[in-house]
Amino acid sequence: MDFNDKTKQIVDYVKKSGIPYTIGGSAITVFKDHAGRFLDVPLERLFFGEFEPKVSSIFPEMENQSNLDMINMPDGSFIEYTQDGIIDPEKSFGIVTKMGCTYKCIYCSYPLLSGKRIRRRSQDKIIENLERLLDIGISNFFFADAVFNDLKGYSLDLCKRIVEQGYNDNFGAFVNPRGITQEEADIWAEMNMKVELGADGLSERSLKAWNKGFTMSDILHSIDVLNASGLNYTVYLMFGAPGQTIDEVKKELYILEGIGPLSAEITAMPTIYPDTRLYLRALKEGVIREEDSLIPARTYCPSTLDRQRLESLLKTKREEYERRGWGIINNQYTPNPTL
Repeated sequence: MDFNDKTKQIVDYVKKSGIPYTIGGSAITVFKDHAGRFLDVPLERLFFGEFEPKVSSIFPEMENQSNLDMINMPDGSFIEYTQDGIIDPEKSFGIVTKMGCTYKCIYCSYPLLSGKRIRRRSQDKIIENLERLLDIGISNFFFADAVFNDLKGYSLDLCKRIVEQGYNDNFGAFVNPRGITQEEADIWAEMNMKVELGADGLSERSLKAWNKGFTMSDILHSIDVLNASGLNYTVYLMFGAPGQTIDEVKKELYILEGIGPLSAEITAMPTIYPDTRLYLRALKEGVIREEDSLIPARTYCPSTLDRQRLESLLKTKREEYERRGWGIINNQYTPNPTL
């Protein structure tokens, strides 16, 4: 769930109805302190983290949360009972192939949300899920894993099965640049996959500061194989890494322009999420205080990088980048942080 007026209206309606309820989701888990105050509900009505272990006493089949096949994932069947036109052909339906994230990026809340250990669904269940969605008219899909290709053989075999079934509609996934092979890229191309390449930095120093676990060589190699396959991909880039300077930002933009992807998403500065390594660093540096609310969103900018100069630089680039089809995200004043 998100923190917005519509959500609060729904919660208020349920509270007045007297129906027993519990509320959870990524925003609740990450912003524990804010959730109860914003929604005006007692803490015992909120659950944090994954839902399944919280309800095992009611639904024993959910007790083994490590086995995702024991949990019925949303398959879109509810759409049959909604009004005509509810399916937007331009939007994607998320498919979960696994849960958990083993990476240690300093700004990210994924390990807090779904754990640090990867648990995967059986490929048979995923294909069954996909077939159900196709049957009701959905043709755009996004693999909603933290990172789609972190189990190489598993994700590649799944993609091969999808191609063998003839399901070459429209897919998307967030991928790690490290170790992408030409075989993977070619299979993704057969699936009409839109790849979201999570680079985040375009220098060795930035990648190390973000604790990405891969190098510039990995990024450049991945771009070579994606180009060779003819794939449509988006490069994600984020500024504000600890110790970064405005000259380093300019160099990374120069590199991005040289790569020239069809699509790019540039985040000016990262949102600070509670209980992340970036949060602890921001506390230590005095960027935030323990008593500070992080909603509206707070962003991190190191003392080595002047915030106004960064914003001014990106402002001068915005028109050119929009012509290229690139986006610039400045989430400094976002009242509802993106999760």
